[in-house]
Amino acid sequence: MKNRFIYIFAIMGMAFLLSACSNLAGTWRLQSPEIHEHTVSVQNLGDNRYYLSADGEKFSGVYRLEKSILILEKPEFPRLTGYRWRWDGKRTLTLLDEPTFSVAGQRYMPATLKKP
Repeated sequence: MKNRFIYIFAIMGMAFLLSACSNLAGTWRLQSPEIHEHTVSVQNLGDNRYYLSADGEKFSGVYRLEKSILILEKPEFPRLTGYRWRWDGKRTLTLLDEPTFSVAGQRYMPATLKKP
């Protein structure tokens, strides 16, 4: 009986994680007082990796999801590292870190990505 409960909890946990990861993929809207609103596409690459694409925006690239934080691993613009986003597990990503203005030439903070 004890093993059955462990098995059920393990299945429930895996289902929760799969639904959470699938909720991250899709179309998002970038909102920032520093720039115009943009559409951002998030694709699930598997293995907790996601590709954020935003029509040439400097934070585009491959991210790794650790707990609730997306960390830029492979930026489309190689010298622009340091972007990190916090995901609320639902419909909001909040920008936590970005490169300095002298490196990026643009500021996004404070910025959020909202899923419609």
